[in-house]
Amino acid sequence: MAENHPVVVKFTPTYCARAPEVAYRMNSAPKLWFCEVVESVGMSVVVMKFVEGRRVDDDKPYLPEEVLGPLQITISALHDKKLSMAI
Repeated sequence: MAENHPVVVKFTPTYCARAPEVAYRMNSAPKLWFCEVVESVGMSVVVMKFVEGRRVDDDKPYLPEEVLGPLQITISALHDKKLSMAI
């Protein structure tokens, strides 16, 4: 019998699966289970593991160092791989 796993499903016109895969390998993002353009939906369907907790933006403007440090390292890695834009 298959196990049940809570997931988040996103529907979006475009999605770069490579960025969350890099972040996942760095323990900074949930596992991406599925990411493809689904013709019958007319957009990308993204399914990722649901993570219980708080949103990072709930702690603005003061993120604890144990969150901020790894997040900064992940963002730097995404920039190095040209997978994010500076804002």
